[in-house]
Formats: sequence, structure tokens, C-alpha cells
Amino acid sequence: MDKVEKKIEKVSGVDLDSLATMPKKEEEKADEKTDVDVEVKEKK
Repeated sequence: MDKVEKKIEKVSGVDLDSLATMPKKEEEKADEKTDVDVEVKEKK
């Protein structure tokens, strides 16, 4: 895992290793969560 992935994990709170093995539905939820986190950061 490279530095960028590690940083994404820290920022989003989503474990990218588990994303890789996650079922599709869970993956979509995680994507939504990440999108929300990004929106919140951009608004500040």
C-alpha cells in the first residue's frame, strides 16, 4: 500500500484493504460515506 492510499484511509476512515474484499452493497455505502466526508471538507 502506498502513501496516498494510507492518507485516504486516514482521511475517510475507510480501510482500503477491506474495501477490496467487500461485497458490492457495502462498497457503495463506503463510497457514499467517503463522498460525504469530501463534501464536508470542501465546504470548510
